[in-house]
Amino acid sequence: MKNEMPILEWEKQYYKDLWRAGIEFEDLLERKNDDSFPYLIYYDDLDGDGKPELGINQGCLYLFDYEIGDKGVHVLYYQESCYLGSILGAGQIWYHDGLHADVIRDRYVVLNKDNEWEECALNLEHGINPLQEYFLVGTSRYEQTDVGEKNWNEITKPFFEAAEHELPQKTFAEVFGEMLERS
Repeated sequence: MKNEMPILEWEKQYYKDLWRAGIEFEDLLERKNDDSFPYLIYYDDLDGDGKPELGINQGCLYLFDYEIGDKGVHVLYYQESCYLGSILGAGQIWYHDGLHADVIRDRYVVLNKDNEWEECALNLEHGINPLQEYFLVGTSRYEQTDVGEKNWNEITKPFFEAAEHELPQKTFAEVFGEMLERS
């Protein structure tokens, strides 16, 4: 985050180069106890390997991994959209696009058994215009089925219940504590 380590597998990029995520380290340090967006971060097991990864959701979502001995950090996942995203648990991301053009959209992204992110494990659209209300469910952005309101409620209930229990974000100070004072 001090822009001293490159991002591996990306062309000569550092944290400061990431689109809409690169808040300067000095600003993060100055606001280390700030518990409001965009100064909150994730530091939990975000990919299910039993070790913590760093997640930054500051208009775009980035998940970073660093292993001792590496010459930089790895980007495990990134999404440059401006949806409201949150992490529900290891390998589980939820995106919510509130009311936009009479449509509410939700998308569930999961890390599969091959360690690859499935962007549309569940894709939901609820059109709320009274003249043309619909309830779309699918596993792709382009192939969805209108399941009707009753089926929608049954299908989406577990998903929306899980979305209420997202991982809490932490302040910079909560994650890095005394290490910030030494830097």
